[in-house]
Amino acid sequence: MPREPANVADVRLYLTQKSSRAVTKSRRNPDSKE
Repeated sequence: MPREPANVADVRLYLTQKSSRAVTKSRRNPDSKE
């Protein structure tokens, strides 16, 4: 895998959005176990 700054930034952004969605979902449904 070629390490490109732009690629790394995209991956970090993707992971950040994914984490944010998971956190938001858990906060909206604290009793939900998914």
